[in-house]
Amino acid sequence: IGGGTVLLVYGDNLQPYSACQFSATISASKFISSSLISCITPPAESAALIQLTLSHNDGIGTSWISFRYDPVPVVYLPDPSAGPGSGGLPVTIHGENFSDGIGLKCRFGYNEPSPARFISQDAVVCISPPSPPANVTISVSLNGVDYYTASSQFNFQPDLSVKSLFPTFGPTTGNTLVIVRGSFSLGLGGCKFGYVPFMAESISPDEIVCRVPPHRPGVAVVE
Repeated sequence: IGGGTVLLVYGDNLQPYSACQFSATISASKFISSSLISCITPPAESAALIQLTLSHNDGIGTSWISFRYDPVPVVYLPDPSAGPGSGGLPVTIHGENFSDGIGLKCRFGYNEPSPARFISQDAVVCISPPSPPANVTISVSLNGVDYYTASSQFNFQPDLSVKSLFPTFGPTTGNTLVIVRGSFSLGLGGCKFGYVPFMAESISPDEIVCRVPPHRPGVAVVE
């Protein structure tokens, strides 16, 4: 409803003096060809479905289509706020005034926009793209043109890798402290022994310490 959107209007037999009229308001327009003009949407008082008319300089309308004004979306934060540089992580973006449609997209930094999945007026889900390690802005668009940026950034981290751990065995009662060596981020959240996640403590980008949870006898994959 804030206006200012560049709108491309396609038609037939358009003239250099053709103009866009949003309800009773004639907006600035630019003639591109006999089949295309661009218009700047004027502000609206509230969200509504209005009539967009192509008019000549004499004010007589030639044809019209429907145009929808939406409330201005507000984007708060991504959850989680960090992920691997290899991408592929589902990220829930929280905010207000989201709406579903083919133009619903997310953009991480300067990466190409990608489709978003509508959850509710307060949340959409996006898949993070591959990216080098960096803090980037994250934006949401309802129409594929106007993007609104979150107040919090998203952190792309180096991909994790596990090279070794010590000790490699312990009692089934758990509580053993295991040093895991590899390539990690200092913001790493935890380890997983089999299907059981557990908190980790970062020592350096190359070492973390995990406390082993109770587990039945046998071999468990460490992640």
